[in-house]
Amino acid sequence: MKHLLLILFMMCFGIKANSQAAIFALLFGDKVATENFNVSLEAGFASTTIANLEYDPSRALGMQFGIGFNIKLNDRFTLSPGAYFLSTRAVNLKDAPVYQGQSIQIVDEFSDVLLQFQYIDVPVKFYYSFPNSEWSAGLAPQVSFLTKSTAKYDFGNSEELTAEVEDFAEKLEYGLQVFLTRNFKLNERKLMILGLRYYQGFSEVVKKETGFTDGSSTSNYFGICLSFPFIADLDQ
Repeated sequence: MKHLLLILFMMCFGIKANSQAAIFALLFGDKVATENFNVSLEAGFASTTIANLEYDPSRALGMQFGIGFNIKLNDRFTLSPGAYFLSTRAVNLKDAPVYQGQSIQIVDEFSDVLLQFQYIDVPVKFYYSFPNSEWSAGLAPQVSFLTKSTAKYDFGNSEELTAEVEDFAEKLEYGLQVFLTRNFKLNERKLMILGLRYYQGFSEVVKKETGFTDGSSTSNYFGICLSFPFIADLDQ
């Protein structure tokens, strides 16, 4: 019960400031670790695309940083709710109209643009550990809350403009992750987990009234993530 309360507190508290989660993990991760529960710091990158975007879209990299709460259910299954307090999905467009972000206004100018959507991701991961192996696989339903959307325009001749476009994207997104991970033992008390992930969104990302999409603007990304759990004892 105390672990559940800790998870709920940190996820709510971290929404206001992601640094608190990292500080908590660094200061108290070892102290709260047990055989069946630990906290992990997680960071990675994701290459994103958004379906049915106009203006020759291409993938761009975004950063992800968060915290996980790992609950060992038995020798094979682990439940890991978490929160990525910084999760950026980005996509490049070519020669797109400049979007002002004020009641869906488009001006008569064109530019290459980097669209960036910053979210708080809340995945709930279910891991299956393969017998006599360092490999695991799993699924994670995920809900994402938009915190910021920006457009970085490149007009050429070193002229750039970065604008906040708050009414460009939908405020809520949901989807499903599938992932594959491998454990690496660094020493007697430290473990690193390398994860490969694919995420498929099921809800709209870009609002249709912007004119930047002619269909369902669901997102997907391929990601790589490193997880550093604070563990009590690798031999337990």
